Amino acid sequence: MDIQSAALNELFVLHPVIIPGWVSPVKPADIAHGGIPKALYDGQAQGLECLVDPWTELQLRSWIMAVDDRVNLYCNGDLVPGAGQTVKPGEETLRQRLHLPHDNLRHGVNRLHYVVTRGSDNSAPSRDLLVLYHLRPVDNLDLVIPADVLKDGVSAARAAQGVEFGFTYANRRNHDRIEFLLGDTVPDGTAPITHTLFTDTFQKAGDNKGAVAEFYVVDQLGNRVKSPEKRLDIHLKRLDLPAPTVKGQTGNNFSPTQPEVRVLVPLGSLQPSDQLSVIWQGAAGTPVAGSYTSPPRLVSAGLEIAVPRSVLAYSLGKQTIVTYEVERDGKLTPSLPLPLNILTLPATALIPPKIVEADANNFLDLMALGSKNATIHALLHTLIEAGQPCWLSLEGNKADGTAHNLVLWNGLPAQVNATWISQGFWATALANSYLKQLGHGTALTIKFKVSLDKSNNLATATVFPDRTYTIKALELVVPTINSVKDTKDIEIPQDGTTTDTTVTLAGKATGNLQVEIFDGTTSKGTAQVNASGDWTKQITGLTVAAHRFTVKGLYGSNPVSTPPRTLTVARPLVVDTSTMILDGVAVYVSGWVESGNTIENNTKIRQPTSGSPEYTYQSSDPTIVQVTGDGSVTGRRNGTAIIKVLDTSGQSAEYAVRVTNVYKIVLNNTLLTGDQATAWARSQGHINLEPFTELPRKISAAFTRTYGMYPNPNLHFFPRAEGIDYPAISNPPQYQKYGWMAQTYVVNAQGGKLHDGLMCSTAGGGTIGIASLSHGWGYCAPPFINYQGGVWFTTRSGAFALLTT
Repeated sequence: MDIQSAALNELFVLHPVIIPGWVSPVKPADIAHGGIPKALYDGQAQGLECLVDPWTELQLRSWIMAVDDRVNLYCNGDLVPGAGQTVKPGEETLRQRLHLPHDNLRHGVNRLHYVVTRGSDNSAPSRDLLVLYHLRPVDNLDLVIPADVLKDGVSAARAAQGVEFGFTYANRRNHDRIEFLLGDTVPDGTAPITHTLFTDTFQKAGDNKGAVAEFYVVDQLGNRVKSPEKRLDIHLKRLDLPAPTVKGQTGNNFSPTQPEVRVLVPLGSLQPSDQLSVIWQGAAGTPVAGSYTSPPRLVSAGLEIAVPRSVLAYSLGKQTIVTYEVERDGKLTPSLPLPLNILTLPATALIPPKIVEADANNFLDLMALGSKNATIHALLHTLIEAGQPCWLSLEGNKADGTAHNLVLWNGLPAQVNATWISQGFWATALANSYLKQLGHGTALTIKFKVSLDKSNNLATATVFPDRTYTIKALELVVPTINSVKDTKDIEIPQDGTTTDTTVTLAGKATGNLQVEIFDGTTSKGTAQVNASGDWTKQITGLTVAAHRFTVKGLYGSNPVSTPPRTLTVARPLVVDTSTMILDGVAVYVSGWVESGNTIENNTKIRQPTSGSPEYTYQSSDPTIVQVTGDGSVTGRRNGTAIIKVLDTSGQSAEYAVRVTNVYKIVLNNTLLTGDQATAWARSQGHINLEPFTELPRKISAAFTRTYGMYPNPNLHFFPRAEGIDYPAISNPPQYQKYGWMAQTYVVNAQGGKLHDGLMCSTAGGGTIGIASLSHGWGYCAPPFINYQGGVWFTTRSGAFALLTT
């Protein structure tokens, strides 16, 4: 709306201020009457110029501009100091010019008006004028261009794809306008935040290696800010040649062991009639021979072009640049470069020279060589070429350890030649006089270098792997193990056993060399062989187990002793060797079946506390001492015997056993009268059991424990009538004092029976078979006397004698 028009001359209203050059209208509608560009305000020294038309008499008022009338400017309701004017004579009909100083307008919408004051102090305000102002301009403008376009420019293919440009800046506002300029063209006048250009626009811009790309941001108030320039390489008409590749390359690396070098050119937009040439540029500083340019040829002849393999020798461990050029319509266009790293030659590609007379294990036998010279063959290597200078030397030691070296080739004139290449080697003599001074068992190393780039510069020559030989100046013998001893210097035989965990091995080997000792596959260290060929080695910390020792010569083909020397380390056999005392009272009858019950202190068990189970026990005299498989020892006769204990490792130990208090019973099964039995017992040395004190009781108890069992296999029954005589007697004799084995008539439920060898301890019947030695009277009658029906009868019986052993 035009707020300065005559239609606004309404009653009692003063016109708003007039701002020359402002922008109207602004968006959105009704936000303000207009806008203030920064050029009208910030760009003016006095600030914003505001005009006030002369006020004329209004309807219903008699006002006209008069001298000394005062007009004051207000901004956002505040009086602006110094921004007013007083009407001077002659100015009554002129516009008044007011200036709003800097720093009064705020960002956004501002309200401007003025107030007219008459000399009579009457005053009247004008209508408001709303103005839009942008305090902060746009900044940090950046034209965003794809990275590939910045790097490679815009080719015809890239233009056809479309190139998207982006526009970024700070203080962005609605209704901003972006003007994008490319070269000498304006693509569309107004651009969105991103804008994609295609071939037609780039064609209008034209091919230009330094085409300028920039944009302006213009806000709705007319404030205009320019972005920094960026430059593009527009080349729609130019050939766009991508980098080549090399057959066999891995990433950007190329191994010089590849059998050939072939450059692959991509077809791209090439035409059959284009002329093509490949360029291999060697690393910086390489001689001319390290680079190659192929002769031009038609694309139709093929896109795979061979490069001489010899160029690789000049760039080992360095970077080369591979490109190609295409000529079309008389104009040469280079491709993008391929940086190609040429790797160094691996050790497998560098075969060092060898001594022909050495064996397959790299031993050089000087005794077999005799007085002849040896021969060295320098062999073929990867990238070998005639004219490559060579260095060849040998490093060794004399027997006393001092260095003994020899230089054979020292660069030019020593070099690879055509014969070397054609026959596969180059021979040179190695003087016998040099070899004879080398010490036995010492190392002889061949050092070899080749200047693959033919520079004859030792510092840059390729170093080949060393080839090392062992000098054999003595007769090499197979080592042996001749002795194994324990810490007591006692020899341990083959397959023997020891309880020592430390042993000393000794044997023979080649003098002044070394051997290595093994227990199974575990190395136990080395030993030095003396000049006489003897070696020893103490081995400690052996485990309780079987061991298998061998010795390996650290010379020649590393001969190993055979057969292995074997032994077993066992736990020590530990047995209490103090004398065992067996003094328990025991009684034995030869030939009788025993109950199996043991007699206290007549039987004891003694077993090893350490050793190799299972254990075996032996008695030196089983008639005195018997021993079982569990180490249980029983006294059978008074005396002393030795028990020997053995374990499975072959160890043995002994201890003595002293036996006392063992008695025996000698039987006479003939039916004897009492006098006969007594006489016989006396003749045997019978020990009288009367009086029946502690010892007789122990003897009787031992007899019962050893032979008391039911049923008793030692009992023999006879017919009732046999051996019985019933004459009545009054004072029965004391035959029992001299020993007997009764055939006593016993009354029981089965009728009378005789039994041989035992007294019955039952009264008037019961179980037959309880073993006893009884001298008692009464129901258990002594032999030869039988109590029957209240009358004593004599009878016949067998006899026994109790004897010490």
